[in-house]
Amino acid sequence: MVSEALDISAQSGLFALADPVYGQETYAWLLFLCLGVVLGIGALIVVGVIFRNTRLNRPPPLHTVSMHSPLARSRNLHFLAHMGPRRWLAVRSENQQAVMNALDLHNPYTCSWIDGLSQLGDHHLVISPAIQGWILVMGPGLPDPSEDADRTFHFLRRLSQQLGQIQFFSFNRPVLHQSWVRMFNGQVIRAYAWAGETVWNQGARTALERKLGMVCMDYGECLPTEVSPNNFEPLAANMEKIPILAAKWSLDPFAINDNHPILERGIAGKLFFSHTP
Repeated sequence: MVSEALDISAQSGLFALADPVYGQETYAWLLFLCLGVVLGIGALIVVGVIFRNTRLNRPPPLHTVSMHSPLARSRNLHFLAHMGPRRWLAVRSENQQAVMNALDLHNPYTCSWIDGLSQLGDHHLVISPAIQGWILVMGPGLPDPSEDADRTFHFLRRLSQQLGQIQFFSFNRPVLHQSWVRMFNGQVIRAYAWAGETVWNQGARTALERKLGMVCMDYGECLPTEVSPNNFEPLAANMEKIPILAAKWSLDPFAINDNHPILERGIAGKLFFSHTP
């Protein structure tokens, strides 16, 4: 009896599927619809996994990175290290306020050193906190010996008279302009600047300059008239040695650990030369 009942039920089911009220075409479309939904869900899952992996492996765009993150610090210092014209001061001092006052900085504001460096514009300067007994001042607001060596001399002498020991470095890779200066209490210990010709050469060449093999031409001494890469090789070599010279004399700003917490305490502002002789 049980087997007969099952046979009757099975036959009834088959008859129901074949019932003309439902229609075989309707059931076919329903099957295709279910299959499409399953395939669609699977495709969405695959696309989601691929998108997630792509985002995890891709560094975030620069404009979405916090300026205080290690990635932003590294990008900014890397950018500044390859900007072309570079000028900076090293002041033997622990007093950031005294350096700011001596520079007569206009509209000063506190900021992280990295933020200040990322916003450098005309006449703009940023002052670092004391690092190993030195305070660094960097920015296009500093005078350029290749444009006006006399103004640079008067500016540095005035600062040295107020602050004691100061050093100045600059280099412009595309045109090979370069300079390095040491002053103490307003007196030049050593100064050299090249801007297509020697525009400043004062004081005895130091032992470190000789050890590094830095070329310093006399006033009026010119490169050979026949222009060739070999003529400029000594000047190009000087460019690579200026950061080494700075590191030995005081600090190389591009060698500072960009995650150092002390870099969060900087002062930025603008410098004008109306008071400079």
